[in-house]
Amino acid sequence: MHLEAAVRPERIVELATRAGVALPDGFGPRGFVWRDLTTFVREYDFLCRIIRSAEDYATVASDYLADAAAKGAVYVDFIVSPAHGWMNAIAYPDLVDALGEALARATRRHGISASLSLTAVRAPGEWFGPDQARRVVREAVAHPSPWVRGFGVAGDVRFDELASYAPAFRAAKDAGLVTRAHCGEGEGARGVEVAMDVLGVDLLDHATDALSDPRTLERIIHERRLVTLCPMAHVLVGLVPSIDRHPAWAAMRAGLRVCLGTDDPVFFRFDVADTYAQVATNAGVDHDALVALTRNAVTCGLLGPEDQTTALSRLDPARFA
Repeated sequence: MHLEAAVRPERIVELATRAGVALPDGFGPRGFVWRDLTTFVREYDFLCRIIRSAEDYATVASDYLADAAAKGAVYVDFIVSPAHGWMNAIAYPDLVDALGEALARATRRHGISASLSLTAVRAPGEWFGPDQARRVVREAVAHPSPWVRGFGVAGDVRFDELASYAPAFRAAKDAGLVTRAHCGEGEGARGVEVAMDVLGVDLLDHATDALSDPRTLERIIHERRLVTLCPMAHVLVGLVPSIDRHPAWAAMRAGLRVCLGTDDPVFFRFDVADTYAQVATNAGVDHDALVALTRNAVTCGLLGPEDQTTALSRLDPARFA
């Protein structure tokens, strides 16, 4: 789940007022309303421009963790883009230290586990692309944090070849980070294959195109790779026609390992509880499978062994009834 898109709507009003900028026409009481990729990107950029300090990032994380814990979540992994911080002159050490303090407080106050995955961004501009991806890893190595457990790439598949991020991924693996990539989102199963073969990722984010490709799906299942799935986002962006027709459910019955996420909550207007409810009601995923999805998330490698044990001890199967 992208931290920058996890802001409470009322917090957006506060941040925009403080920054002295007008809210876009596409903003409403529940978040952003967007029509297509162009308006989505424009409003996402607006959001990143008003999160102007390390303390703002920490506030967003604190808000989300409190809300998620109240709805029964036991673990959240935030995907955060240091490049968007650099655009606002936020130094990486300040960003990661502020977020680490916020996550530590939330763990104590709300009994929820959390981690950070750094992401590079496929997008035009001086702050993005393969070179800046290598910078993200260099910063992570130079200023280590126990909360930073992963590294990946997200963004627009129209920019940069995914394979061009291979040097950054090699460096991330050398640094002991769990690696992941947004792939297979309208670029075909080939994008997922590049993520596995060239980047050597541990986790596949989205990967929807591969779920309908028998050969690639068989490989993912055979290799026991975990797909981080955001089903409601896939419906809303048009990757799949409806929640019940998502190819993931048949793939799960064939042995695919999946966990659930919310991707960009303030844009898609579904939190983690909504997502689980939709999957249970409309996709026919039963109680035991929902519990297994959560266990998959906790044990995917982004938490250390002790933190995994703690998170699993908080998992209440009765909440899925």
